[in-house]
Amino acid sequence: MIVRLVLAAGAGRRLGRAKATARLGERTFLDRILASPMPGDAVDLVVTGAHREETEAEAARWGARCAHNVN
Repeated sequence: MIVRLVLAAGAGRRLGRAKATARLGERTFLDRILASPMPGDAVDLVVTGAHREETEAEAARWGARCAHNVN
């Protein structure tokens, strides 16, 4: 099994918001990552943290699994 691990747990303090859900043009950074090609049997796993709800909602649009880092 191939797993694409996306580390999206940072607080984004300097940016003032979650980096994963920040927009570049019309799309978020997480959207751009999850839309990139992967083999058919690959699984996406997004590690969430500071902005859990917002990041998980974006990941859910792509059917990605999420794991929450409580640290």
